[in-house]
Order: sequence, then C-alpha cells, then structure tokens
Amino acid sequence: MFGPEPLFPRLSLAAAIRDLKARSGRARANAARALPDALAADCVGPDAVADDAPSPAAAELGFSRLETHADHRAALEGLRDLAGDADGFVRGLALIGRGRLGDASLLREYRAGAFAPSQREPARQWIRESAMLGLGELAKFTPPPPGVEHDDLLRCILEGLDDPAPEIRFQAVAVVADAAPSMVPALLPARLESEDEPEVRAQIYDIFLDRGDAPETVLNAARAAAGDDDTPRHQPAAPSVRESFTAARLLASLRLKDAAPRLLRGMTDSEERDDAIEAMAALDAGDIPEAATDLARRLTRRWLVPPITRVRAAYLLARVHPTDGGALLDQMARSARASVREAVVDARAALTTLARR
Repeated sequence: MFGPEPLFPRLSLAAAIRDLKARSGRARANAARALPDALAADCVGPDAVADDAPSPAAAELGFSRLETHADHRAALEGLRDLAGDADGFVRGLALIGRGRLGDASLLREYRAGAFAPSQREPARQWIRESAMLGLGELAKFTPPPPGVEHDDLLRCILEGLDDPAPEIRFQAVAVVADAAPSMVPALLPARLESEDEPEVRAQIYDIFLDRGDAPETVLNAARAAAGDDDTPRHQPAAPSVRESFTAARLLASLRLKDAAPRLLRGMTDSEERDDAIEAMAALDAGDIPEAATDLARRLTRRWLVPPITRVRAAYLLARVHPTDGGALLDQMARSARASVREAVVDARAALTTLARR
C-alpha cells in the first residue's frame, strides 16, 4: 500500500482496550491503532502530555517501563486476539500495535510463517506489510524486549528487501533505514540499481532525502530519474511521477541544479507545487531559473491559490529578488490569518538560514 494511512482520533487507554471487542470494524481498527499511544501516555501520567501534543512513543519509554503497567498484558492479549478478526485491515493494525508494545512473540510468529495468508485472502498484502511494519516497531526498542535477539530481528527485516512483492520491499526500505541507519549507505544504493518498481526507488530517494546525504551512485540515478524524457536511464523501469519528483527534491536538498527542470514542472502541478517551490528555493540563487521566479510572481497574485502557497511563492521570489519578494512577505505579514503570519515568520527564518550557507 503506497498511500497514506487513515487518521484516527485519540482514545483513552480504557476506551481503546474496550473497543478492541467492538462490533464495528472501524471502532476495532481505531482501538488497535490508538492503544499503544494510549498505554504510553498512561505510563507517563495525564499531566505529562498536553491535549494537542503527541503521546510519547512506547519504544522511547522502554519495554521494562511498559511491562510494569497494569494493563500492558491486557493490551497485548487484546491485540493478539484480533489475529482472527474478520476485517483484514484490523488484523494488520493489530500486528503493528503488537510491535509498538514490544511483543516478542511477533518475531517468533513471523519466523514461523504465521503472517503469510493464502492467496484467497483479500487483505493478504496489507497483512504482510503490517507484519513488516510491526517488526520495524519492535526494532525501535533499545535494548530489545526479552526474547528478541536484535540480529535475528534484523535478518527478518533485511529479507524483506528481497521479497517478490514490491509493497513489502517498499516497507522494508523504510524499516531498514530506521532499524539500521548505519547500513543504509552500503545497502540501499545497490538496491536502487536493481529495483524494478518505481515506487520502491522513490522510497529509497526519500530515505536519502531525510538523511541529508547521498553517495554519488544515488545522485547519478537521481539525475536520470529527474531528467527530461530523453535522458538516458539505467533503471529496469521508467520512473514514476513520484520517483522523478522525489529524486529532484533529493538533488535540490544537496543544492544540485540538475533538479531545477523537474521542480519547475512540479510548480505547475497543484499536488506537487508547495514541495516543488520549497525545494527550488533550496538551490543556490544563481541556479534558480527565471521561469521559476516568473511563475512564483504569478502565483502570489492568483486569488485561487491557497494563501500559504502564495507565501511560499513569495519566499522563492525573495531568494532571487530580495526586494520584490521581501515586499510581498511584508504585505503578507499583515494578513488577518494567523496561519499566514506564521508562514511568513517561517519563510523569513528559512531565508536567513539559506543566506548563511
């Protein structure tokens, strides 16, 4: 599954445990997703987490602290009971939740092939992905929960990189980056060269974008992926829209002007536009094409363009034409909308940071 996960409201610990047995599949899914956060929040106490703040991650608290909570066993048993749930989506969320709560039996069951449903199972791929994500959550515990050998866990995760299903490889790339970041420079560039699924390659570029570095082999592949249609390519399959855009953002983050043509196209697409503007602004001012600043100027004047996008466009303009862009930001700073004023503050801070490079 390459799309975003659905959002769920926060539940109290008691409500989450209760709703694991709700009649509604939606309610059970909500409970499975919310339970680890609810238990972690209860571990630190109600006064330690603000209403609008995220709960501490369970792995950050450590397994020994989770295990001493009076409801930890009930929470794990409730999630394990969902293994037979009629709703495959719920079963998958339960696997992720078990990993987040440090359930050592998850690794044993994975090794035994418990999460390889039959081909007739409609949610087969989601369950397999969820098992991989659950292992990734389990790997976040330092030290590992009793009964979990880190090397054994890492072997299972690394095997996911060679799975025949691209969805599993997609998740495994992200899990490896979290569980073994020191292995990323040695492992992922080679995977990029042999990977035939554009979305998995995009995931690899995303990992290096987050890291803020990339070996030359990755940069060469990114140049090819972000290039024009007649650019020679070395990948087994042509880049997807997401792959080419992510590759361009990676190049821009490292101030490589090869990103500019693809980012310029992104600035004309409503889904890519905001990220494209910010990535373009990260380039050296002399490498930002005039067509990009012309488009940014036009975007600041279009009524149907969202206000925050207009702030970003002014920010990009200010990178090349400080007087014009700065005047627009000054005007936007007087907006009646707090969100616009805050965006202007962020834009000015970013301009200061970029000027110091």
